[in-house]
Amino acid sequence: MFHKVRFLVIIAGLFFIFTGGVHAQQSRELRVGTTVNGNLHMGDEIWYSVRPTGAGFLIVETTGDKDTYLEAYDASYNLIASDDDGGENYNARISLISEVGRTYLIKLRFLSESESGPYSIRASMGTIHDLRLDAWASRNFNAGEDHWFSVRSSGSGLMQVETSGDLDTYLEVYDSANKYITGDDDGGENYNARVSFFTEAGGTYIIKARCIGGAGFGPYRIRANMGAVSELRLNAWVPRNLGSGEEHWFSLRPAATGPLLIEASGNIETYLAVYNSSNVLIFENNSRLEFFAENGKTYFIKLFSPGGYESGSYNIRAIASSVSELRLGSWASGNLQGSEARWFNVRASAAGIMVVETSGSTDTYLRAYNASGNLINEDDDSGPDYNARMEIFTEANSVYIVQLTQLGGENSPYRVLASFETIPADAGNTTRARAVSVRPGEPVDVFLRSPNESRWYRYDASGRGTMLTVRTTGNMDTVLVLYDGQGRPIAENDDYEGNNNAYISETISSGTVYIEVKIFGGRMGRTTLNIDAWQRQ
Repeated sequence: MFHKVRFLVIIAGLFFIFTGGVHAQQSRELRVGTTVNGNLHMGDEIWYSVRPTGAGFLIVETTGDKDTYLEAYDASYNLIASDDDGGENYNARISLISEVGRTYLIKLRFLSESESGPYSIRASMGTIHDLRLDAWASRNFNAGEDHWFSVRSSGSGLMQVETSGDLDTYLEVYDSANKYITGDDDGGENYNARVSFFTEAGGTYIIKARCIGGAGFGPYRIRANMGAVSELRLNAWVPRNLGSGEEHWFSLRPAATGPLLIEASGNIETYLAVYNSSNVLIFENNSRLEFFAENGKTYFIKLFSPGGYESGSYNIRAIASSVSELRLGSWASGNLQGSEARWFNVRASAAGIMVVETSGSTDTYLRAYNASGNLINEDDDSGPDYNARMEIFTEANSVYIVQLTQLGGENSPYRVLASFETIPADAGNTTRARAVSVRPGEPVDVFLRSPNESRWYRYDASGRGTMLTVRTTGNMDTVLVLYDGQGRPIAENDDYEGNNNAYISETISSGTVYIEVKIFGGRMGRTTLNIDAWQRQ
């Protein structure tokens, strides 16, 4: 008999449960072109393995009157896709780009754990259609269908794919390695979709089209073309005229690492977004944005009208933002106008913790970058009132860049301070085997010195029926996990009662328990671990 092994995964502060690799021995075969019928009891799930019969895309879907949920994994149990109501009624439907000879694992369950009854599941293969540049292709959706297209870029630059018609369409873009690039719902006219992404010369891209809700059907058209990208040079205004529904793209390649300001002016309302060459959105804002750029890298700036219908002339430019020195222990002050930013460089002479914080009545936001331009920390309201406060683990003789902005306001005063403190020697307690002993009533400062690091502690209970409470205090978004003496999870908590700190309260037996402390989201920082214990009467 096989036992289910479950791991807890925290996503955006919520707990989700997925089932471990033991199910590889329990999966049933689901052959392409066949339908399998079965029954599920309350809370049950069932796994199927399916092997594509050729190139194209694989469709797995359920039928019946139950509200089903499907997940697709590769052979190493990496989640590829999931769906709730993509099929007819409340049925689930997954379609994914498939490779010949590769096995996919499908997990089926009812959406509600209290539901039970019959189900039907089917696997089939679909065709990927060739989409030629600059030519509309006409297709017809049946209810619940996905349509797949492949398109080959004519060069490096910007590709735009859009739909046309009366249907509410949705587009997703993947590269030739099945990696998701971008998606869009209503970026085109009416409820049509439009996506823009950056291509490599001769690269092949896969487009998935569907109707929102899965029940729409009827005719539509789809087209791909290579869009124009204008070069944006530093310190030079570029005049343009924006048509209704248009978006304009610019490329920028800075000659030095540092903060850049992109701004637009004119008689129309504009919105700006900046992307790196991997199609990752870096920053966006109305008509003015500042971001930290790296020397030699290419950035793409999108300009459009927020409503999509406004047209008129505008000017756009890029300039290097000024950077002021922020001396340790000295307040810097000034005023912020609307969305503008203030940039500071601050030098750490030794390894330790640098604390950067604001003071006053302005709702401030802080971001910290290392000398290579990597974002290492950011904060909104960790200080008093609406002030920002963040901690940076520093290396000796290193320079860090701090960006200060405000959330709202036109002409708002600010004060910002950087201070430094040394930290104790590293205890090396990053594994359970090296856990550090803690005692009730004695708070412990916990330093997470690298992303995704854990710190381990142990408590030795002296008798049965011990009530143990473990909690964190501070400004970091922490996660706590409590284990028994054999390392088996007892309890886990992320955000307690809407607070980013974690809290666990459990009755334990005599012996050793282990406490794992980590920061949600792979950050670095400091928190305080507090434990209390007493014998239950």
